[in-house]
Amino acid sequence: MIAIRAQYIFAFAVMGCLLPYLSVYLEKQQGLGRDQIGLINATAGLAIIFTPVMVAALADTRADARRLMLGIFILSAAATTLAANVDGFVWLFVAMGLHSLVFAPVLSLEDAIHFGYQERRRAAGRAVVPYHRVRVWGTIGFIVPSVVLYVLMNPAFGLGLSTQAALYAAAMFALAGAVNTHLLPDPKLRQRPELKREGDAQGLPTVRALRALLDPPVLVFCLAMFLLQLAVACYYGFFPIFLSELGVADQWLGPITSIGVVLEIGYMLAFGLLVRKLGLKWLMVLGVAAVALRSVALAAAPLVAVAVATQLVHGLTVIVSHVAPQVFINSRAGPGFRGSMQGLYTMLVMGVGRAVGAPIAGLFAGEDLADLRRMFLFAAALCIVSALLFIFAFHEHRPPEPVEPTTPASESNNEQRQRAMTAADT
Repeated sequence: MIAIRAQYIFAFAVMGCLLPYLSVYLEKQQGLGRDQIGLINATAGLAIIFTPVMVAALADTRADARRLMLGIFILSAAATTLAANVDGFVWLFVAMGLHSLVFAPVLSLEDAIHFGYQERRRAAGRAVVPYHRVRVWGTIGFIVPSVVLYVLMNPAFGLGLSTQAALYAAAMFALAGAVNTHLLPDPKLRQRPELKREGDAQGLPTVRALRALLDPPVLVFCLAMFLLQLAVACYYGFFPIFLSELGVADQWLGPITSIGVVLEIGYMLAFGLLVRKLGLKWLMVLGVAAVALRSVALAAAPLVAVAVATQLVHGLTVIVSHVAPQVFINSRAGPGFRGSMQGLYTMLVMGVGRAVGAPIAGLFAGEDLADLRRMFLFAAALCIVSALLFIFAFHEHRPPEPVEPTTPASESNNEQRQRAMTAADT
């Protein structure tokens, strides 16, 4: 488990280097317009559309997920280093597009490795570690770069580096992640030959995953999450520029963002409790409402104090956009297509959502603070529609399902899935 936790740390450290600083680097150091920044941010969504499902299918069938992840981290380091050493929109689009292309599958692969390893523990009669207790290490990893880069970028320490340093830091964390892949456990559940043949006979893992995603409750869930992805594309892409417009110095971009990430740890550890008390449906409604509230506050009161205060709900928005969906999707998956299920969700919901949302956000962001405020109002409107879908169209009830070959007769697959959704701190 140590290596799995470390892999989340390194993956999120790469994101922690890029999300708070990249947009400001592109605007200040490279002189790009916000519409161009939106297009570069969209490469993350475009990449998610194409690569996660293919990589996940390879991991589910013939490739070793650990070796795939090794290649991902090495190529990511090369791409961010390239982005730090080129100029102009075209070259930056190519460099960050390459990073997005190779890095897009990393979280679905890490989730598949985690869930696969937990299936091995369950099959061996050992205690299962809830997803949120492992995913929290990614939250910790996101915080680390803000501390490192604050020191490197702060003139008071005699360095005063520009936001370009964030790209080099991302490359260093990616190389550390590449080294750690050699310590990861084999995620695949070893089944008896006759059971493996029976599972394979049901169809290709991607086809089986698509069938599961078209189940009405899952489909409604995905539609609501797609709208939420459009909204968060506005925040992730342009909140750092919003802070910069308010006069915040570059070295404070990471620490301010990390306020919400630190509080996110508490939300993450409380995830099991929140699901038990509220149920998935109302937890999702609460989280989407928090995104809407944050967006309205930023639009209505463009002040540094307000921007900092909105970080109080950041952790809640993260668990409904990056934790609850993965747990819910996994609860609808079965042996042989867990990775494909995660990859397909990531492609169709997160990928298309970001690919569409980032350019739209770039157009709304315009050229000044007033345009950014209108962009946040647009994000709030999307959240309201998403919340209404959860309230009136999403139902957690699922019909009884047949027992799977690997499930004891005394425990149905439905009960296993319910246990996965409500897993507490075990």
